[in-house]
Amino acid sequence: MIRLLIDHYDKDYDALTISSIVQKHLQSVLDCKIRCTAMASDIIKEELILEDIQLRGGLITYKNTDIFMPFSQYTLLHYLLANRGFVRTTNQICQVLWPDNSSYKRLDSLKKKISSLRSNLCPNPGKSFIDTVHGTGYVIYNIS
Repeated sequence: MIRLLIDHYDKDYDALTISSIVQKHLQSVLDCKIRCTAMASDIIKEELILEDIQLRGGLITYKNTDIFMPFSQYTLLHYLLANRGFVRTTNQICQVLWPDNSSYKRLDSLKKKISSLRSNLCPNPGKSFIDTVHGTGYVIYNIS
């Protein structure tokens, strides 16, 4: 990463200037990680109960069955449930899951997370309560 930063800047910079630029960049990355950790802590603390699904303390209970899944899927489900009835764009969702990453690969990762979340919650194909709004994003209307 440091090599990329050095290559990005003009080769005429002296070592002290490059060091200062790298330090500022690394501090901004660290600040973002701290914000993400704080956000994750808030999400785990918040209890969310809607119809047959409960999210509390990082645990998902759906139709009286505990489901364990990675934190990123928990965060995704929490975000969609907290915004139930409102279409969330893929960009909005990606910003919640990966606020410090602007990579184009996020969309593919999001699709995989949605697919995995659907299969964890609704093993019967076509019965998912997470709806795709083609070309826009995802929404949860009803949980049943």
